[in-house]
Amino acid sequence: MLDLRNNPGGLLNEAAKVSNMFINKGVIVSIKGRNPDNDQTIYATDKPIFKKPHVVLINSGTASAAEIVTGCLKDHNRAIVIGQRSFGKGNVQDVIPLKGGYALILTVAKYYTPNGFSIQAEGIVPNIEIKKKNEDEFVLRENELLHHLTSKKAILQKPQEILIDNNTKEPKHLKNEFIIKQAIKVLDEEIQKCPQSAKACYSYLKS
Repeated sequence: MLDLRNNPGGLLNEAAKVSNMFINKGVIVSIKGRNPDNDQTIYATDKPIFKKPHVVLINSGTASAAEIVTGCLKDHNRAIVIGQRSFGKGNVQDVIPLKGGYALILTVAKYYTPNGFSIQAEGIVPNIEIKKKNEDEFVLRENELLHHLTSKKAILQKPQEILIDNNTKEPKHLKNEFIIKQAIKVLDEEIQKCPQSAKACYSYLKS
């Protein structure tokens, strides 16, 4: 179980390395800008990978490199994504140093998932969306920011399933969280489809 909730991201290279722990062929992420000469596609390298059933937990605080990992695993059907739509920070920026300790941050391109979906202002839509009962509908994401970049060809995906969390109080223990219970339930279902060896990993999650 990979918990990327409230993970604001990090470095592109590290996101590629984490993704490469689960897939060893195909596209991890592509970068497309105004100048096609600067476009880039990062591919997984052939090496031993983690083959057990897997789920990724996300929410509106999942951003940037964390979204690259999530989008990669989702598009390759390598993990089931559970939670809320991610933040949507899918732009590539260069930092140009200026005199006096200042700097110019220049947006030069956007990130796209292996299936060609733009992350920018769209985010990653989970396979299973968790909605909390009586929760305020407004959540701050990239698309709520003033003058945010949009993606003309972006099509917001829809979750395959929506579940309602009726709990009004935060649980005392992580294992009692509604989303964690749903993740374990999903893993249970996936394990039924997988070799016996999958249970070795699952027993650790339940302990």
